[in-house]
Order: sequence, then structure tokens, then C-alpha cells
Amino acid sequence: DTPLDGVPLRAVAYDRQLYDEGQIETVTVVVAKTTRSHHAMVNTIWRPQLLRLSLMLMLAVVLVYLGLTLELRPLMKLKDDVADRGPMEREPIRPERLQHELRPIVDAINQCIARLNTHTATQRRFIADAAHQLRTPIAVLDTQIQYAQQRDHDDPELASVLDSMQRSSRKMADVTDKLLLLAHAEATPSTLLTQRVDLAALVSSVLEETIVLAQRRNIDLGADLGERLDVAGSDSLLGALVMNLVDNAVRYTQPGGCVTVAARRDGDTVVLDVIDNGPGIPAEARPHVFKRFYRVSADTE
Repeated sequence: DTPLDGVPLRAVAYDRQLYDEGQIETVTVVVAKTTRSHHAMVNTIWRPQLLRLSLMLMLAVVLVYLGLTLELRPLMKLKDDVADRGPMEREPIRPERLQHELRPIVDAINQCIARLNTHTATQRRFIADAAHQLRTPIAVLDTQIQYAQQRDHDDPELASVLDSMQRSSRKMADVTDKLLLLAHAEATPSTLLTQRVDLAALVSSVLEETIVLAQRRNIDLGADLGERLDVAGSDSLLGALVMNLVDNAVRYTQPGGCVTVAARRDGDTVVLDVIDNGPGIPAEARPHVFKRFYRVSADTE
């Protein structure tokens, strides 16, 4: 940029060699243009073109976004359908209203679900069959141990061994019952989990079953139930849940302790409390209490 006679110019210069009668001369070529004409050219040519290109680019981005959104909408619906399913919802995905390109993916997912259902059913059937096969010999073993305990014998060591065998057989029976309950829970249709169950009556029946154990351990077992309390669920599974809670409270509370089962309505929900004055669950064992068949060390009893 340089002024010429007070007029601002934008110039460019370069040297060029010329041949004239066998001699080489260097000539400097200078091209200049006033800045006013340069700005006028930018305003009349380049700026409208730049604005037009920007609008076209924005329009292209919007069209691409809309096109991708419309094309990917069935895929997003498929993703939401799979993500919203629970662990026990293993029905095949219906391919209706899906684009032709997505059907191979859906077919592959459905085949995987079918294989998973077959494997799960086989595993569940094996657990149930094994538990059923174990119940009879365990019951016979427990009966034989009881018969041996009733016989007159003066050997305290033998009596101790029989008591230990009886505790072991009853633990085996308890594990077998839990295996059957697990198989039943996994095989229970979701429709049965929405039946109306009177929780107060259910708790009363559980307390009747555990009163003998409570008396044997000198536990004051009580209830605070009140009115009828209807909840949605499976009668057998809820009964097993309450039985586990009450049985653990009675077994782990020191002799002479107190266990109270209370059920009350709190707004739209029903609250079940199993209150005892036992030692509680050690802090290091709390992360594991919801694992299958986990049992706190006997040192805490």
C-alpha cells in the first residue's frame, strides 16, 4: 500500500528480464489500483458471493441434519426399545414398521434372545431338577439322624457328632429350598407379580411358622400390623421374602432378645419393618448381603 498524489493505492511490482538485440535488460513491472476501487470490487462481487455461499452451506447442513434424523429415527426407536427392557423381558423384537435395512440386525438380535432363553430355561430346569432330587435324600437323612438321637446312648462325642450332622443336613435342606425358590422366581411370569396380596395376613402366617424357632431361642416375637394392607406381587415370593427377613432376625438376635414385625401404609406405599435388638450386620459384610446364598459369618450370631 502506497499513496500516489495523495490517492491511496494498492500496488504490486515484480522484475522481468527482456531480451533486446542480444542484450538482457531487467524491467520492473508495477501494477496498481486505488484502494477505493478495490473496496468497491469486494463490495460488489466477493461479499455477495460469500454471503450466498454461507447461506447455501447453512441450508446444506440443515438438510443433512433433517435427513439423518429421519433416517435414524427407526434405529433410535429400536435402541430405546432394547434399553427400556427389564432383565426378565426377553420377548423377540417385532420387525414390523422397521426399515428393510434394519431387519437383518433385528433378526440377529432375536436369534440371540432365543438362544439366551433356551440356555436360561435349561439352566433353570437343571437347578429345579437337582433341588427336587436332593430334597428326598436330605429329608431321609434328617429323619435317620433324629432316630439316632432318640436312641439311648451315653457317648457325648457321638451326641455332638449327631447334632452337627443334623445342623448340616438342615442347612442343606435350606439351600435346596432356596434353589427351588430361585427357579420358581425366575420362571414366574411378570403377570403373576402384579396380583393383590394382603401383606398383613402374609406376615401373620409367617410369624406362625417361626414362633417355634423364636420360643426355642427365647425370642420375644411380636407384630404391629393393623389394617389390611394390599400390595402388588406374588404371594409365594413375598412370603419367602418376609420369611427370610424374620428368620434371619430370630436366628441372629441373642437369646432373650426381641423381634417385632411392623407393616403400615405410608401414602401410596406400604412399609414393612423387621426390628430387632441383635448385633446387626458388620460394615464389611453389608455390600454382600444381597448376593445369592450369602451368609454372614457365624461369629456374629
